[in-house]
Amino acid sequence: RTLSKYFNPCYATARLKPTFTARVNTAVQLILVAASLAAPVFNYADSIYLQILWCFTAFTTAASAYSYYHYGRKTVQVIKGK
Repeated sequence: RTLSKYFNPCYATARLKPTFTARVNTAVQLILVAASLAAPVFNYADSIYLQILWCFTAFTTAASAYSYYHYGRKTVQVIKGK
C-alpha cells in the first residue's frame, strides 16, 4: 500500500454522510462564531447566554465526535465481515 493509492482519483472512495448530530453541531458552531464576533459590538461579551452557547457547542461537538466514532466502528465491523 502506498500513499499515492489513497490520493488517486481513479479509485473509488468511501462516501461518508454526516450524521444528524454533526449537522446540528455545525449549525451551533456557526451561530457561536457569529455571536462571539457580535458580542463586543452589542456589549454582550460577558453575557450568560453566550457562556451557555459555548457550553452547548462543546456538548454538541463531543456528541458529534462520539456519533462518528460509534458509526465508524460499525462500518469497520461490516467491512471486516464480523
